Amino acid sequence: MQKLLGLPFELQVTKGLVISIATGLLSIQYNFQNFYFGWLAAKDKTHALFCMLPFFQVLIITWLAFTYSQFWAEYSICFIFGVGMLITNMTGNLNLKSCAGVKYNPIYIDPFIFCAILYADHNRLLERQILMAMYCLLVLERIIMYFLFVRNMVSQLCEFLEIPFITVKQAYNKTK
Repeated sequence: MQKLLGLPFELQVTKGLVISIATGLLSIQYNFQNFYFGWLAAKDKTHALFCMLPFFQVLIITWLAFTYSQFWAEYSICFIFGVGMLITNMTGNLNLKSCAGVKYNPIYIDPFIFCAILYADHNRLLERQILMAMYCLLVLERIIMYFLFVRNMVSQLCEFLEIPFITVKQAYNKTK
């Protein structure tokens, strides 16, 4: 490895490193204003701090994957996609609960499951194929949770507005 830009430590620039740094910086830039105004408007400042926890969990698990996973070099975009699905679900729940005036629970089990898989990955406790399957199942679970969240939100909104969500046009007209 070569020193980059005279830094006091060695750093090898890879595609995965550039993707993770760019994603982290864009996330910080985008969310800083939300954090700031959310903090100012919050009645319970401690709970407002806890509501920021998922954002920092996502940055930490991205860094952990970059640092400790044997799969990062080959599949960094898959890790970023999985983290993106996680934060999308977390943010959607936060936004919905904020709009409804319901207290948000920022503690998710997903980052802990990820860390357990990463521990097994880093220490080579399981075969490579099993670890890959575990990562894929975790991302699949994130996708399913997000789609269930969206489906429930749309269904409840349509029910409240008394409009059909998905119906066959002729069947809907006959019931009127």
